[in-house]
Order: sequence, then structure tokens, then C-alpha cells
Amino acid sequence: MFQWRTGEPPIRIIEKSTKVWGNVIEVIEDAREELVLVSPYNEYSVPLDEALKKAAEKGIPITAVCREEQKNKEDAHFKWLMSIGADVYLCRRLHAKIYYNESTAIVTSMNLLKSSATDSKEFGFVIKDATLREEIRNYVRTELLSHSKQVAPRQPTAPKPPAARRPKAEPRQSLDRGFCIRCREGIPTIRNIRCAARTSTLGTSTKTLTTPRSTATAAGKSGRRPLPSRSAHPATRKQQARSEERTWFRVVA
Repeated sequence: MFQWRTGEPPIRIIEKSTKVWGNVIEVIEDAREELVLVSPYNEYSVPLDEALKKAAEKGIPITAVCREEQKNKEDAHFKWLMSIGADVYLCRRLHAKIYYNESTAIVTSMNLLKSSATDSKEFGFVIKDATLREEIRNYVRTELLSHSKQVAPRQPTAPKPPAARRPKAEPRQSLDRGFCIRCREGIPTIRNIRCAARTSTLGTSTKTLTTPRSTATAAGKSGRRPLPSRSAHPATRKQQARSEERTWFRVVA
């Protein structure tokens, strides 16, 4: 039989769900050295998450043990706990509900769900006795934490190094002159050759070469049979262009 050393009993029964919820918040607010929350199902409401934020700001170590089977459903909840600095552990088939700090422990049927406080019939005990609290702490360490997996916080990805700047490209060569990609020396282009073919001379003569179209016009004036005009068919136009280029190359050579 427990001996009451003060006016407060070592075990106190909580019969109403709202009182269980209120006592859990008191355990969080009164924590000074440690805070452990064992709850299979979690959905923090405004008063509960505000109390946890204040405890985290005080630098109190927070440990949360949750049900492993709820990992996918409560992933956002786990991330929020880790964002305030809490250590999150996942335990398979967890069903116990225990909440304690360095001076008070609560063993109850209530999960940390808002619906548990408002819609469910919950029951619990508030334990002040040091011997019982130590037994509860040992149970959590040996039976729960030792068989749980800690959710490791995601490491921030290292920023990518800045991309090396490409050297400025040399100014583009004029369309009237090409260049060698190895020695960068200029080379004549087809356009230059065509222009040279039109304006070059043969031998010592200063006669200006004319294009086939102009030649055809001159031939027509002299009474000779004019050359046929360019065909509208693409294949025929390509053949005529190639023959013109071959003629110009021969003239330049």
C-alpha cells in the first residue's frame, strides 16, 4: 500500500476525456528536463501543438513514439515533430498510450487525437509516485524504444556548384567569308565565289561575266534562241542551280 507523503495521492484517476486531454497538456507545459509522448495515432490540435512548440523553444528534449503502420498516413505529422527538434520513433503494433515528464506520468486509453478528446470515452491515471514513474520510464526504454526505429531527419541537399561560365564566343564571321575551325583562317564561301564569278575577268579581258538569266536575255536580243526559263518544279530548280555553280567554279578556276 502506498504511503502518502503529501496531501496529493500518488495515483489519481481521470474519468472524463476532456480532463485527460487537459492533464496531457499540463504534462507538456510543466516539463523541464524531458518529455515523452507514446501515442499510436496522432493528430495535434491548436492547444497541443502550441504547448509542444513552447517546450521545444525552452530546449526540452522531446521524444515521440508512434505506430509504425501509420507512417504513410502521418508522414506530415512526423515531419512537423522533427521540424521543432523532436526525436520520432516508430514501433510496430504499438497500442500503449503513455505521456510523462520528469515529475508526472499519465497512463491512459486516449490517443493524441482531437476526436479522442471530444467524441470518445477515455480513462486514465495521473501518477506522481517516483517509483512508479521510474518503472514506466524503464518500460518505455526497454520494451518500446529498444524495438523501435528512429525516423531520421532528411539531410538537406548540398547546393549545386555554380556552373562554369563558358568563354565568350568569338564574333561570328560575316556571311561573305567563312573560316577554318582549326586554324581560324578565312576561306572563300560559295557566295564569294558567285560574286567573283560575276565580276572576274578572263585573261587580260575586262569583260564582266553575267548570270545565265542575263545571258539568256542578251542572247534573245541578238536573235539567238533564248534559254528556257527556270522551271517551277523543285527538282528541276536544284539541277539548274547545280549546273550554274559548276559553271561558276570553272570560271573562277
